[in-house]
Amino acid sequence: MQSSHHTIIRTDCISFPRSGHGALYHVLKRYFGDALHYCAPLPPNNCGCGRVPCTNPTTNFTKNHDFGLYQGGGVEIRPKRQYLIQFRNPVRSIISNYHLFLEQHPSKNSRKEWYFYAHQWLVFWNRLIDKWALDVEQQITTRMMLSYEHLVQHPANAIGQVITFMTGDEARLEHLQHAIAQVDLKPRNRYADFPYLDRGFIYKLEELAGPRLALLNLPSFADSI
Repeated sequence: MQSSHHTIIRTDCISFPRSGHGALYHVLKRYFGDALHYCAPLPPNNCGCGRVPCTNPTTNFTKNHDFGLYQGGGVEIRPKRQYLIQFRNPVRSIISNYHLFLEQHPSKNSRKEWYFYAHQWLVFWNRLIDKWALDVEQQITTRMMLSYEHLVQHPANAIGQVITFMTGDEARLEHLQHAIAQVDLKPRNRYADFPYLDRGFIYKLEELAGPRLALLNLPSFADSI
């Protein structure tokens, strides 16, 4: 599907891994068609610029996890850019990411490795949320916050808001519903077979997140297991 009546405002998406960016992209691609010029850091979805952030003037939608925050640096905030910030309850994100990690590193499948992995990624989640969502000293002219929870529970509302944010126009509902119907947009919960779901450790992880869960209106994962 192509919705060429829209002019897409360049939007840089900062997404914590496993927060629904892939599903959002696939819906937007079906909604906008060839009008969406996308660039992610790695092939096959980058535009060929080889830079983060993308330097291609024709790009109008990008993805970045801001992994540079691991070393205390990270992506430069450009106040005049438009940013979409995607996030999720950190424990759910980290468990999902750990599954992917184990596909590449099966020898790391142990409770000890999980504890180390989860703690390191929770520290990174805090840094990303502080920088892009809560740090009032960094002023971004135009920014939209989108939680995974809102995306999967209310996809038409959430993605309609994203389209309005990216174009300045209301989403065409019939086009949007058609695009959503083509994408398997539903919660991905891989917890039932996860062997290291220790409620006490999960509570500790969420305590490390401090007040961020409440400030972002995110549900506690520890309270649901």
